Amino acid sequence: MAGEKYTTRAMAAMQAAQQLAAMRYNQEFNSVHLLLALAKEPDLYATGFWNNFWADLTTPVTAVDPGAGTIEIETTVSGRKARVVVREGKTYFLLNALCALDRPGEWYLDRASGVVYVWPKGDGSRSRFTISAFSKPFISVRNAHDVRIEGLVFEFGRGTGVTMDGCRDCMFAGNVVRRFGGNGMNARNCLNMTVSDN
Repeated sequence: MAGEKYTTRAMAAMQAAQQLAAMRYNQEFNSVHLLLALAKEPDLYATGFWNNFWADLTTPVTAVDPGAGTIEIETTVSGRKARVVVREGKTYFLLNALCALDRPGEWYLDRASGVVYVWPKGDGSRSRFTISAFSKPFISVRNAHDVRIEGLVFEFGRGTGVTMDGCRDCMFAGNVVRRFGGNGMNARNCLNMTVSDN
């Protein structure tokens, strides 16, 4: 953590969260029965704060060994080597395991059949679900100038909502940007870019 500064309170909160995650791991995932069930999951993922407590990464689980009590994860993301270092006590969770669907608010995606299994919270008859398969930016602007994007609503995307790259004298203001799997808006290599009231 060289070069990173944390307040004493933030460090204490992070350590408490890591201890809680480690305790939960010991209670739930050291069960051979659960590991046997997880080993049969065809599309299991792990989301964790592998390197820094502020940067999560979701990656496929490549192997579950119930005998050794270990879970291996993919360390190549989008065709490039990721800095994934799994250390004891790191905060992480597993997702997309049908065998672990055990409480309201959870879901499982069977990619092979395209079926989503949902255990709704509360009265399921009143539940509403939105599923998005759209993973590209809703708007992507490159090498443009004097562009104004104002008063629009962007929501329910799997990736980043809006990207602007190499632009100048542009404005992104008064928009509603929510419920994205990635960032709401990315502006790179831009000059005199105004982003406000979103």
